[in-house]
Amino acid sequence: MLYKKETGSKGVHRYGKLTFNLVLWLAFWTAFTVEGIWAKAQEPDLPSFRSLHTDLLNPWATWCHESNGAMTGCFGTSWNHIGGPYSLAWYWFMIAVGLGGYVSFTQALFVLNMAFIGFLYRYRTTLLWPYLPTSWLFLVGYPQNMPILFLEVLGFWNPAFVLIAAFVKLPFGASTPVWRFVLTSPQSLRDPSNWTVYAVLVAWGVVAVTWRRFLKRVLHSAKILQVRRSQRE
Repeated sequence: MLYKKETGSKGVHRYGKLTFNLVLWLAFWTAFTVEGIWAKAQEPDLPSFRSLHTDLLNPWATWCHESNGAMTGCFGTSWNHIGGPYSLAWYWFMIAVGLGGYVSFTQALFVLNMAFIGFLYRYRTTLLWPYLPTSWLFLVGYPQNMPILFLEVLGFWNPAFVLIAAFVKLPFGASTPVWRFVLTSPQSLRDPSNWTVYAVLVAWGVVAVTWRRFLKRVLHSAKILQVRRSQRE
């Protein structure tokens, strides 16, 4: 009984230390994110979303540039506006998050991200270790990818969310010039500066889809080893 009690106290101590380290991890990345967003907010960010009319069925007409039937580029997503060769669902989500431009898109994503962190802390704590630095990278440098990250992380509950993330990321609902821009422009898929972001998104998607199968194999192998050891004994 004494041994079990000591073992239990050690387990509680270990759990408490892990929780404390996680809280420090959360505090560090949250402060780092706030600092990065604040620095971005000091930069000029024009035009503002509310200064231009946005057709909800064709937002690319406003936030992407087209010349002679060919797309030449898009506004990025930052403090006061959104833009990019993404799906119609992505535009609707971002417009809703930013309340139609009445609040900062980046700030609104930060608030939504904090709620999502609370959700992960409650239901899948271990995901916070890689999620926090990933969300910092996206919120500060590539906020347009936050909706994609949310969906891919939800893929740990249901892999269908990873497929939904792909549909949201790609310009479904857009015209042919937008698709051509994504697939052929040196500013989009072929831009090496984007490959790090793509690699991070692909990694999250692959792990979300395959982790259950991988875990089952690990557990199956562990059971086999346990059986073999018991047979030897």
